[in-house]
Amino acid sequence: MSRVARKDLGSPFLHVMVQGVNKEYIFFNNDYIERYLEIIERYRYDFEFTIIAYCIMNNHAHFLIYAKDIAQFGKFMQKVNLTYAQFYNRKQHRCGIL
Repeated sequence: MSRVARKDLGSPFLHVMVQGVNKEYIFFNNDYIERYLEIIERYRYDFEFTIIAYCIMNNHAHFLIYAKDIAQFGKFMQKVNLTYAQFYNRKQHRCGIL
């Protein structure tokens, strides 16, 4: 059974998970986690949503979000994850998707 599209959920509450390719580590230490949180802070005022809770582990992160406009939140996450991938790739001397 396929999942229900976010736009059809009918609820402004979202559970968002960010995970590395092949479940590889994307947060090696606190510096990486702090940078990810800084990127979120940098872009969050351009969009209307509330982070209710989050948990960041080495290979993935969970967020509980309240967002009235899910499409706008999707644009926010795209911006955050692209910026973090650029930071990560520079730091790890690599290129490609994260």
